[in-house]
Amino acid sequence: MTLCSHKRTPLFADPTVADLLVDCCSRIFSDMDLELTVYCVMPDHLHLLLTSLDGGAEIRQAIERLKQAAGFVHRRISGQPLWQRSFFDYTLRSDDARDPVIAYIVNNPMRAGLVTRPEHWPFWGSTHWSREDLLETIAAVGPGRRPG
Repeated sequence: MTLCSHKRTPLFADPTVADLLVDCCSRIFSDMDLELTVYCVMPDHLHLLLTSLDGGAEIRQAIERLKQAAGFVHRRISGQPLWQRSFFDYTLRSDDARDPVIAYIVNNPMRAGLVTRPEHWPFWGSTHWSREDLLETIAAVGPGRRPG
């Protein structure tokens, strides 16, 4: 998933907003039996790789809940909208390799020129894997590939 900020402004560069997004993701996705396999908060967009834990999770509903919850808090604090209306999603089939997608997401700040090493970017992680585990995964597969 890729969700963009309103008018692609760098709203998510604010650590308070980035923390709000991570907190909302963790809480909402856990409540809906979704594993937040990996996330990366970029200045103007959010990458997510979600895994359904029960096979029947409503991912679109989870994204709408995320956007509603984080958007409500952000608008209450700033008076400004947080999100673009839509989002980009791609579903990995069971035979698709997810490690290259994980590498793509974690390496996104490097490709954008924000850091020289992924571990220098503070706003990525997982509710399932440690950052060290994710770094080992991406070291094994290289820069990764964009889904789709």
